[in-house]
Amino acid sequence: MKHTSKHHYDVCIIGGGPAGLATALMLRQHNKALTIAVVEKSNYNDHRVGESVAPGLEAVLKALGAEELLNANKHQISAGVISYWGTVHPQYQDYLLYPRGKGWHLNRTRFDADLAALCVTNDIDVYCGYRFQNSHSNQGERRLFFNSTNDTAEFVLGEKARTKQLELTTKFTIDASGRAAKFTLQQDSRTRHLDSMLAIYGIFDDEPSPIPYSTILPIENGWWYSAPLPEDKKIIALMTDRDLAKEHQLTNQAHWFDLLQKSPQVSLFKQSLNSADGLQIWPAYSLFRDKIIGQDWLSVGDTAMCFDPLSSQGILKSMLHGCYAAHAVHDYFLAKNDPDKAISALKKYNLSCGAAFNSYYSTWCEFYRSERRWPESSFWKRRYNPLVQLSPYDTLLVNSDRQSVTTPFCDKKLIQQLLSTCYSEKQVWRIVNKLKSLWNQAERFELSGNSELPEHFKIPDELIINQLQALVSNGMLTQVADSSDRQENSNSQISSHV
Repeated sequence: MKHTSKHHYDVCIIGGGPAGLATALMLRQHNKALTIAVVEKSNYNDHRVGESVAPGLEAVLKALGAEELLNANKHQISAGVISYWGTVHPQYQDYLLYPRGKGWHLNRTRFDADLAALCVTNDIDVYCGYRFQNSHSNQGERRLFFNSTNDTAEFVLGEKARTKQLELTTKFTIDASGRAAKFTLQQDSRTRHLDSMLAIYGIFDDEPSPIPYSTILPIENGWWYSAPLPEDKKIIALMTDRDLAKEHQLTNQAHWFDLLQKSPQVSLFKQSLNSADGLQIWPAYSLFRDKIIGQDWLSVGDTAMCFDPLSSQGILKSMLHGCYAAHAVHDYFLAKNDPDKAISALKKYNLSCGAAFNSYYSTWCEFYRSERRWPESSFWKRRYNPLVQLSPYDTLLVNSDRQSVTTPFCDKKLIQQLLSTCYSEKQVWRIVNKLKSLWNQAERFELSGNSELPEHFKIPDELIINQLQALVSNGMLTQVADSSDRQENSNSQISSHV
């Protein structure tokens, strides 16, 4: 048995999910000469979460030359969503009326495996059964080290090999490993969480439906989600925060079923409740990394940012961002002898991801604030954060005796920075601007000459204000309202967001 296998590539992609595979396929469309490798920790035989996709997937697959993947009766067309969000009456969102095509309920295991097989036919090496460990950068190249996840890992898709370790040398690295993001975190990137939501779910037998809808049903401590799956299966998931799941023992199957039975419109799920194969837990919280590009690397898909499953945009977002990443890497290699142009390609990708997250976050806030039936529920209070309660000229004072209070909604490092800033700055607009300056003034490094590459992701003003409001709500900060009638506009004021 070989101990280590070594290979050289122009581009190495860590992670063989939709984001990584879409990046590889689009990069191949741009450049037939680049040598590309994808390294996936699984053998594409595991269950994968993320089955419902809103309209738009067909256009992305067509751009990748993969439109045939949906035509083999492996996946199910989605009719749309039945939602009880903010109402006791069903609200239908029919995908038939969407101009971007059909929605889909995917067999994720088959979908990802088929994408990987398509990569192989496009002269992209796909290594299965290897998990990333670490990397070393030297003289314009990076060595990536992987360990086998089992004793019979596949070397390249379709070919067996028995190497315990894999070592790849690459000129450019793309981290598409999802929430784990081990490579990205090793580049000193930090994770910013919007919440601590988990999906506690089961896969059940289901009756065939001629009109397959997904269902969304809010309850006091979260919301229920169900969707049909291929092969007459259905997923039913409870979305709730980590601390609430622990408090109410909702990872216990008996407690989970009891809550489901007590929920309104439980008849929507009844045909499925006799065939559970145990509950599983999946992280469903929204997050972003504050650094997603570097001198010879970038992050893509859930490695860069994760969206709430409420959006049904996880897979589509990951594949679209994979296409954008491929454009950036293609331009990067075209401009390899011009550092300014190479940097510009990565900058554009960084900005496009920042704009996408800003748009998502604004919609996320608006949507959760529209469900107002449980104003005293911890789950919903953490997501209301009405911005009108803070004025730009209000003063915020730190309550030193309350600093031990925990707030699951807030990122812990963010809390520390917020409180530290509030000691030196008192007015809301000054606090926000100072935090933006701290976070958006990246430590810069030089690619060559005087060319600089910004490292950090721009944080939305609204996110900072919401976190301040959360700290006011739980007593860690005291709000002193401004009583003066101010009419002036300052260029440094945070204006429209408050």
